[in-house]
Amino acid sequence: MAYQIIFSAMVLCVMTYYITVQIEKGSFDICITLLNVGALLQLWIPCYLGSLLRTKGFELADACFYSGWHLSRYGSIVRVDLQLIILRLQKPVTIQVTPLPVLQLETFSSIMSTAYSYFNMLQQK
Repeated sequence: MAYQIIFSAMVLCVMTYYITVQIEKGSFDICITLLNVGALLQLWIPCYLGSLLRTKGFELADACFYSGWHLSRYGSIVRVDLQLIILRLQKPVTIQVTPLPVLQLETFSSIMSTAYSYFNMLQQK
């Protein structure tokens, strides 16, 4: 998956360029189009799940805080544990492979922007 993310901008760019060249020639290659859509989905799904995980982590911190623990007779005992959970969840929960950026929708957007820039470079004749 790490290599897929590293090279996805170039792969998406080249496949999209090939599709546009084929369309300009008057033909359409459904296999390459499906491969392009598959590559796009393989990049989008982990980025979406990373954003979803980050959001759910923040929601869990809010749920712990607003759970009404202070109204319970065991509130003083639970307080320390909930403080640790809330403090840990202040740092976003992320999916990250060491040399790569954090997988989230912002990363997907950045990769797609890079792929589009490469595509525009290839379109210049």
